[in-house]
Amino acid sequence: MDKFKTQQPSGRYRVVSSSNSTRKVGLTSTELQSKAPSSPTKRSVALAKHYAHKLHEWKSAHQYLGRYSVQKLLRFDEYQRTTSLTRVMLWIFLTPLPSLLLIIAVAVIPLENPLLGAALNSTCFMQSALSYTLMTFALLLFMRMALGWIDHKYPHWVALMISVLTAASNEAAMTCLAFGWRFPVPFRDLLGMVSFAPLLVLFHMAFLGKFILRNRHHLGRYMRLFLAQCSVLFVFVVIAIIFRRVAYSTQVALTLLFPFLRAAFKRLIWRFASCLDDISTDISVCVIEIFGSLYQNSCLQNVRSPEIAALMVLIDFSQAVIETRMYLSHKFIVDGRTAVTTALKILESALPYASNCDENGTMVSSAKDATVIANLRSVSVMLDPTGTKKTKVRNIWHRSRTCIAITDTEPMTSASDVKVDGVSSPRKRESVDQIMLDNNESAKLLEQTLQLLFASEVLVFVEYVEVALPIVFGIYTAALSQLPYAAYSTAFIGTTRTQMTLSLASTAVYVCFEALSLVFMVVLVQRKYGFNALYQLGFVLETYWPTIQGKLMGSLVLIFNLSTVHHGKSTLNYMIAVTHCTHTLPSGLDLSLQFDWERVLNGTS
Repeated sequence: MDKFKTQQPSGRYRVVSSSNSTRKVGLTSTELQSKAPSSPTKRSVALAKHYAHKLHEWKSAHQYLGRYSVQKLLRFDEYQRTTSLTRVMLWIFLTPLPSLLLIIAVAVIPLENPLLGAALNSTCFMQSALSYTLMTFALLLFMRMALGWIDHKYPHWVALMISVLTAASNEAAMTCLAFGWRFPVPFRDLLGMVSFAPLLVLFHMAFLGKFILRNRHHLGRYMRLFLAQCSVLFVFVVIAIIFRRVAYSTQVALTLLFPFLRAAFKRLIWRFASCLDDISTDISVCVIEIFGSLYQNSCLQNVRSPEIAALMVLIDFSQAVIETRMYLSHKFIVDGRTAVTTALKILESALPYASNCDENGTMVSSAKDATVIANLRSVSVMLDPTGTKKTKVRNIWHRSRTCIAITDTEPMTSASDVKVDGVSSPRKRESVDQIMLDNNESAKLLEQTLQLLFASEVLVFVEYVEVALPIVFGIYTAALSQLPYAAYSTAFIGTTRTQMTLSLASTAVYVCFEALSLVFMVVLVQRKYGFNALYQLGFVLETYWPTIQGKLMGSLVLIFNLSTVHHGKSTLNYMIAVTHCTHTLPSGLDLSLQFDWERVLNGTS
């Protein structure tokens, strides 16, 4: 079809088909609408949509900063073809179970009244050592995954040995402090970091000294990201404590503010993500989503009225629906339902396979091709609307586009419109992940598809977390409330059975709405883009299980420790109370850190 360019009054050009004689050359429909008078209501609606779009762009920029590598696309395709739905569903339902069972097992260890002193609280030190062993191993799990160190150079048994020795040595130091100063130790977990960090470094050097020294620069770059994550976790702890203590109006304000805080914290994490070989370890499987969801449900169980609980549910459900709808609005140069299939056909033609499939239908390649793909760095890039310029993750603050890359070519209606035979196109060859493609359209479509899959991965994991973690936290709360441990947890002290029932009911309602949004997302993605988001979720849960288990287990252990009276939890409440005083301290506050533990235990402090 012949095309020619016509100049518009604004000086811009647009392409007009010579075969379509009925089309008028002149102002575009958008320009005509802009010149037409509009009512105040329409202007208000347009302005609201504009700011809503800007807010969505700010909140979800991370979804479009990355893309799958070609290697990851091939692995995902193989996973879809070779994995049964039963296995996928087992991963989806059972992923949170190990961390949940481990923390309940720790809570089963009986504790004595802290008023009896350190000498009669030996089980407290045992429980603390075990919980810190779990937290250290969880920490090493997701750090090793992010650094790409989960292999024979740093195996799991070494990580377990380091965790046990670090936790035991640190607990010995805290035991000496308890006997030499006071019990419970005020700010115990905070003071414990003073000895914990050097011990962790010491045992790493003892077991992996040469390996650590060879990789010290990579580790140093990652530590900035890790420290940012730790800082955010502490902020969430403080917010949860404040939420429990403040009045109705302040709880409403915090509820409205919480989504913006989560988005701001995620942007802080993304800023340091360029040091990662695979940004999915800390952007898709983001610690903010896991820890934020757990603490939001902690806040949900401590609301002052059902109206605040309903507001939380409404905000999260509305966000999920809007983000899914925005994601589904992207345009492709082919029919979206065939995008993944077309991208795979492009790769089939570009890679010289020894044979197309093995007996199981799995794509196989020669040894050389397998080496090339295995060596591909999972660099995540973002395309600008021309589909040519790549922007690295670290430039998020200079420009961000929450859209799948689009092109200025004529839309194609089927996969057959993309030439993948490598013969008919005289255009300059393009490269994607060091793989040469025979035409520009193929490269653009492949880039689009890789970016689409990454955005889908981020979205489906967030939706899954919003369903799974409230269930986990509800079971965690219900189980621990029935154990003797509940008498020494500030999460349960002073809570009546009626209050507990209402809080669990609020969690159940929240889960129902979030499950509805997850189903909504899976169904619409299947219709629009032709792949099953449940399979992608299963693929993510299997691929990144060390990161997921590490962050989930670490979050639960941290919540558990900070809720235990024996860990000096009431001192953190005390610190929050002091910060609320503007001029003078109330008579009940004691700056000597001598606390009335009897009042703490009976819930009257």
